[in-house]
Amino acid sequence: MDQTNVMTYFEIRGDYFSIEYVTEILGISPTKSFLKGEEINRTNNSKTISTKKRFRTYTCWQLGTDYVETLYANKQAKELIAPLLNKINELVTIKKKYDCQFILMQVPIIENGYCPAIGYDQEVINFCSRIGATIEIDLYTNPYESDFND
Repeated sequence: MDQTNVMTYFEIRGDYFSIEYVTEILGISPTKSFLKGEEINRTNNSKTISTKKRFRTYTCWQLGTDYVETLYANKQAKELIAPLLNKINELVTIKKKYDCQFILMQVPIIENGYCPAIGYDQEVINFCSRIGATIEIDLYTNPYESDFND
C-alpha cells in the first residue's frame, strides 16, 4: 500500500440491540456485526504479548467499505450512505427503540504525504443530521521523506 487509502463505515453502536431486527428493518446486510460480551478473536500477531481474553464492550451493526485508494473522502462517504438515504425513518425508529449511537467513520491511511480531502457536502451532512449521527475520522499517517525545506 504505497498510495493513500480510505476506509469508510456507518456504524450503529449500542449496549444491547437485535442485529437481526436492524438487518430486517433496513433490508441491508451488515458487513460486520457483533454482540456485547462476545469474545474478541485474536489474530496471530507476533507483536501481541497479552494472552488475556478480551470481550466486546458494545453491540455493533456496521456497513462499510474496504480500503480504497482515493484522495476524496466525501465521494466514498456518499457512496456508502446511498442505500441508507431512503431509510431515515427506519434509522430513527432503531435509534429510539434501542437508544444507540450512529457513527459515520472514515479511516484514511496517508502515504507519501498525500492527505485526502476531508470535507462533506450537504447530502452527507443532512443525512447525519437527520439521524443524529456523528462524523468521526481515525487518521493514520505513515512516515515519508519530504522535499520541503524549512
